[in-house]
Amino acid sequence: MNRNVVTVCLLAMFACLPAVTSAKTHTYNLDETYSIAADGTLFLNTDDADITITGEDRQDVHVIIHHEWHISGVSTRGGDDFEVIVTEENGNLRIREADTGGITIMMGTIREEYTVEIVAPKSVNLRIRGDDDDYRIRGFAGDVRLDFEDGRAQLMHMTGSHFEIGVEDGDLELQGGSGLLDIFAEDGSVVVEDGQFSDVSARVEDGDISISTSLSDGGDYRIRAEDGSIELNIEDGGGEFRLVFDDGSTRVGRQFDLLEEDEGYEEYQLGDGDARVRMEVEDGRITLRKR
Repeated sequence: MNRNVVTVCLLAMFACLPAVTSAKTHTYNLDETYSIAADGTLFLNTDDADITITGEDRQDVHVIIHHEWHISGVSTRGGDDFEVIVTEENGNLRIREADTGGITIMMGTIREEYTVEIVAPKSVNLRIRGDDDDYRIRGFAGDVRLDFEDGRAQLMHMTGSHFEIGVEDGDLELQGGSGLLDIFAEDGSVVVEDGQFSDVSARVEDGDISISTSLSDGGDYRIRAEDGSIELNIEDGGGEFRLVFDDGSTRVGRQFDLLEEDEGYEEYQLGDGDARVRMEVEDGRITLRKR
């Protein structure tokens, strides 16, 4: 087949497709206020957004969403069908993207701008799931359940007592909190500051984890890293510490009394508290300090 025949065939193929050609911009905006119970739950499900969620002394939820597609080239979908669905139900509020199929680019480029700003009562619970999102969450006292991939989450000035967080290929920073902390990270870094947790389960497969918290009498703390390092800073309290390291090392502050050691194992006591702390690494370092 010669070059002219190929060109004719390609032109015929593109002519049969419902394509959109040249440069276009599609914009979606939402600026509304919704009701929620003081102890209700805010559900949020997004993809590739820059998200800010702030807790305040208020009784309703203000949602501002801006989404814009800049398309240059040939696409089989126009992009003007983007939509976010907000539903009030049983004292809760659900915010999710509608399943519209998105845009398919045949030739050219696409640039997306997507921001979500939410101001809600600080007493509500958060249930958040996302992909390629960046989060800035501040000032909530309710329970938090957060699952995200390929992004970054900053949770600041949190005063709740229940945190369940799952991270896949992302970074997490948490400041504040008490009670239960359950973290699982596949690939990324985890930093927890100013905690007052009594029950901690933190697991990292490929990354580093740093936790600063007080210890509660009778508290249970389990921290594990497969291919990375663990740093635990004790703000207050004491207890028994067991360190296990297959192919790693330890660095322990002078305030800790060594009770027992063996190859790949060390046991320490801090003060007269009875918290139980278990720290384990396969390939990395364990750092234990008293602030």
